[in-house]
Amino acid sequence: MSKIKNIQHLAFYAIAISLVLILFKIVTSYGKNIQAPPAIGGYYKLTARNLPECFQSNQLGLIVQQSGIYLNGSLFAIEQNINDSNALPVTNKFTLEKPSLIGHWQNQKITLSGLVSNLSSCQKVNVTLQASIDKENLNGEINLNLTPRSSKFSARKQDTVKANESPKIH
Repeated sequence: MSKIKNIQHLAFYAIAISLVLILFKIVTSYGKNIQAPPAIGGYYKLTARNLPECFQSNQLGLIVQQSGIYLNGSLFAIEQNINDSNALPVTNKFTLEKPSLIGHWQNQKITLSGLVSNLSSCQKVNVTLQASIDKENLNGEINLNLTPRSSKFSARKQDTVKANESPKIH
């Protein structure tokens, strides 16, 4: 009787180990085909056409924060007289405060939407950005609750400003 019990225990452990090895093989072969989405987080300078008057007086900047396919963002006005055209004057204030836009990245397209209230010339505006990604450029449409039609925009990823430089955001 004890010989049969030993054989049963041995068979049980052999089957359990085999199932673990098969499961490991399946998971690792699946994991080899998964790729992380490209890093699109950063600072973008927007160029748009046909925006409402309160937006046209501002040069717009966009901060995008990324966690996988999930995005957060902030739309803000940039002061017009910036010496370095490649760098956005971004401070910790914008990177640390709760972003007003939320969205996702899917199939080389991003969608961000939310309420923007930090523009001096516009009071609380609902914004929806939809754009396709081409390397360091965004091209798409911006929809505002101030106007019934959307406006085309393009944005280029900018170099960041060093932490010790003074901000020029209004």
